Amino acid sequence: MMRCFFLVWMLLWSAPSFAQNEELERLSAAAEVIENLAKVPEGIPPDMVRSSKAIAVIPNVIKAGFIVGGRFGRGVVMVRHNNRFSAPLFITMGGGSVGFQAGVQGTDLVLVFRTQQSLDNLLQGKLTLGADANVAAGPVGRSIALK
Repeated sequence: MMRCFFLVWMLLWSAPSFAQNEELERLSAAAEVIENLAKVPEGIPPDMVRSSKAIAVIPNVIKAGFIVGGRFGRGVVMVRHNNRFSAPLFITMGGGSVGFQAGVQGTDLVLVFRTQQSLDNLLQGKLTLGADANVAAGPVGRSIALK
């Protein structure tokens, strides 16, 4: 619980240093996702947060498709250096797919990076959810359908 509070505080504390409304909205949305997750007893396990190399929060990832599909989301990632999280880095994720699909879905996505290699892949733009990273739907009632 204390770790989640710290993550929210870091997101909100860094907000005044950014002048653009888009970044402020992104930080506020990410902080809201972490706050809501902290209220759920089955949220992110504290041991996972303690051992993480970085945490990414991407609120409202939109996935839409009809035979050809795509997904898009903007969020923040905080990297751990010497047991402290950095100021948020802004990230954008996107992708496409082809196959039997129809519909639109929005998902709040929280990624916990536990290895340096996974973090390096993210920062170099080489991370593919479902191929390079395992994706698991949490017990919060949200679903994740990224492949």
